[in-house]
Amino acid sequence: MRRDALLIGLVLVALLLGAWLRTNGAERRWVWQDETVTLMHVAGRTGPDVDASRPTTFGALAATARDPAPGGPARVTTALAEEDAQHPPLYYLGQRYWNDAGGAALGRRSFSIAMGALAVLAIAWFAFVLGGARAAAFAFAFAAVSPFLVLYGQQMREYGLWCAFIAASSALLVLAAKADSKARSIALWAAYAAATAGALWTSPLSLLLAPAHAIYAVYAGGPRRILQFALAYAVALLAFAPWAAIIYAKRTQIAAENAWSATPYSPLALAAKLLFTAASAFTDLAYANRIGVVAGAIALLAAAAAAVFLARKERAAAVALGAIAVSTALLPFVADIVSGTHRSSSSRYLCPLVIAIVVAVACALARAPRRFGVAAGAALVLLAAFSSALGTSSPVWWDNHGDSGTIAVATSLSRAGDPPVLYEGPCAGVLGLALISVAAEPLRCGPTAAGAIPTAGTYVISPSAALEERARAAKLRVVPVTVGRDASDAVRAFRGDTGSGGADQVLARIERIP
Repeated sequence: MRRDALLIGLVLVALLLGAWLRTNGAERRWVWQDETVTLMHVAGRTGPDVDASRPTTFGALAATARDPAPGGPARVTTALAEEDAQHPPLYYLGQRYWNDAGGAALGRRSFSIAMGALAVLAIAWFAFVLGGARAAAFAFAFAAVSPFLVLYGQQMREYGLWCAFIAASSALLVLAAKADSKARSIALWAAYAAATAGALWTSPLSLLLAPAHAIYAVYAGGPRRILQFALAYAVALLAFAPWAAIIYAKRTQIAAENAWSATPYSPLALAAKLLFTAASAFTDLAYANRIGVVAGAIALLAAAAAAVFLARKERAAAVALGAIAVSTALLPFVADIVSGTHRSSSSRYLCPLVIAIVVAVACALARAPRRFGVAAGAALVLLAAFSSALGTSSPVWWDNHGDSGTIAVATSLSRAGDPPVLYEGPCAGVLGLALISVAAEPLRCGPTAAGAIPTAGTYVISPSAALEERARAAKLRVVPVTVGRDASDAVRAFRGDTGSGGADQVLARIERIP
């Protein structure tokens, strides 16, 4: 124990830093567009439900995300099945029951923070079954302060819970593949099936783990283990079948919702984003500063060195973690290049890659000379904690920075004396704005805004060309309002926005033609 006193100290420091980082700014930070969708569905509502409520103020619109619809938690599942089937209901039901039990009193992001903490423990456990107690200690320290895991451990989305299931199912796979008795093998494979089903009910992207887990099962035990794995995975798929049927029925709608990823990125841009996400296991500073590129390079170098070391000294860990990285990150990356899409550019889909990197570095440092291992681990913990401290002190996260204009819009409306606001798109498109605007501010959106001719003094969010035509016919003009620091960005967005979405909102004012 004395020989590991430095490592124990590092874990305690990381524990304290992680506890602060994962709560820092959680309630101050702006609720971004995807989180508003979470709130809406947890309340048991869909976009059409929000429109049907015909809110007349921002306060009334905000209430649709705060006050549950009749029908109880069952409405959560119904809302997701109707409107957002690509997101299974496990996380959303957990958030609803947490709120109903009084958990919301701890903060609207407290459930996600709890799931993020659970992910830290699961990642440490995964490292333990691969590399022992010292690997678990390093992994715990890294996961506690990792910028990627801190970010997704705060957001009101399912990714913190998904990380927990990814790590837990991977750990159970390793244990099951090494089980030395029939009874233990059956119990572990059953637990693996349950954890895999939980992962699937959290995110269908869990299917990407199947090839990686199959590869490890073959490596660890040959044909007998692959048959056991196949049976366990079949049980998990059977458990997921009810929601899989809903996904299939809604496949056209899901494809339309994912149209954002159907445009091509250059291979260089995709590679840069992949490397950024990989580095964000320890630093995300490359997003904000060129100096951060150096920090990112250090993180990538640590990951590469760990991969080489494990390939030479810890073949089983190298196979398990390498297979996860390849099947969940490299294969989607190649598929994007071939198909001309950019889905792999979304960092949140690469949770398994970040977990694999954290565990790989932890396992490698666990085998390094003790003082060097702790020194290197401390450097990575400090780098990650510094990055996370900067990130959690910002009003927005780097993965949704494009929506940050909403804050400037709300500030501009407040400075203008909270004038009447019109938005031609669905009311859910300005739900995030409603959560930070003055509750009594008048609002017309959705059906009540269709075909409207706003009066002079009204502010319009992302006005359409049709509205501009109607305004001119009424001897009014639509004047762009500069929000934020960059007037040119505001004007460009104003010219190109059709008013159909909630992101990248810009502001205009209705004035009489002189």
